[in-house]
Amino acid sequence: PSRIVDLPADLFKDCTSLVGGAGTHYDANHTDYTYAHIDGGTANPGYFTASGAEPWTEPNAEPYAVLSDNNTVLTFYYDDQKAKTLNLMGIFILFVIPGI
Repeated sequence: PSRIVDLPADLFKDCTSLVGGAGTHYDANHTDYTYAHIDGGTANPGYFTASGAEPWTEPNAEPYAVLSDNNTVLTFYYDDQKAKTLNLMGIFILFVIPGI
């Protein structure tokens, strides 16, 4: 089971280097969770890039995020390595973005 938490309205505030997989660039008018998905280009802009993992080819894949030790980089994953990744990093708390 997943636990959904409230995300801040300024989730991507000042993340000016963001570029989604289809070329969507950071927009100061879209700093909340609405762009927290795989970039679908102009039809569905987002800040994420597809990893290539597909639920039908990786049935145990799931989304999760890891914050760097210095709290400057938030990395999103979609794979079947959550337990291994988090255990190696000594991280036991994670969050899920609604709609992913």
